[in-house]
Amino acid sequence: MHLWFNNEPQAESFVGTKLAGERSPTLGSLQVFLSFAHHADFKAVAAELQIDATTAARHIEKLEDWLHRILVWKGTPVEVNADVADEFILAAIYILESMEIFCIDNLDSNSSFWKIRFYELIDFSLILKSIKCDPKSATYKKLRPTDPGTSEKSVRDLVKKIELAFGVRKRHRFISGWSLLKLTDVGETFSQELDRALTLLNSFRADVLEPHSKARDFLKILDRIYLNASIDVSVLSRRRMIKSTKMRMEQATVVRDQADVARKKLREQIGIKSKNCVTDIDIDKIITENKDI
Repeated sequence: MHLWFNNEPQAESFVGTKLAGERSPTLGSLQVFLSFAHHADFKAVAAELQIDATTAARHIEKLEDWLHRILVWKGTPVEVNADVADEFILAAIYILESMEIFCIDNLDSNSSFWKIRFYELIDFSLILKSIKCDPKSATYKKLRPTDPGTSEKSVRDLVKKIELAFGVRKRHRFISGWSLLKLTDVGETFSQELDRALTLLNSFRADVLEPHSKARDFLKILDRIYLNASIDVSVLSRRRMIKSTKMRMEQATVVRDQADVARKKLREQIGIKSKNCVTDIDIDKIITENKDI
């Protein structure tokens, strides 16, 4: 839902606008990430935020997909990727705090505030900017979406959803008026803070998805191979060491060590490139080198 006024220049766009209509992370995803950065354990995150561990892990994965970066190493143990996460922790704290100050109601784990998606905030920011472009003739009818299928009603629904999520009352609305629209004083301040928050959030996004996604998927495979081989070695070491058992343990040890070397190498390469984007990792070469694992 990319909006601007008829006969007016297009409002400044964020990369995330392209995600409108798709599933994207929420403000709750940032909350989950900060909790994981503190506990380094999905069960502890689940207990703190009153969600299940699987849901917590999915929040992190959605955040990683949106940023095109790895925030959490899914190995043994599970840990934060310090090369990226250290800076992003500060950004997430700033973004949540800058948004929470506009909430009228106290936030709890079930608040709709945590369910606001990134693309909804981005579209709402564009709505606020569009209204500021022509405050003398700003109406819902003059807001024209570029995406097929969007309508005046969808714009109204988004404004209502955002304001309700922030617990906005009549005196504290972001946008006033029905036929002629204008930003309230609170709306002006919110627009500025939202713009800063989204610019900061967008600055952490890598430019390319596919190489990073491929590398992350293969890293998950290597982590799983390493974990399974480690379990096999541990179990076999407790058995009577007959010839067949000894042979199986040697094989499992080789697989474990090869997987460990491969995943450490891949982690190192991703970490080096994480400041910008993962575009020149030869993941196909790494897969070929370890095809026998």
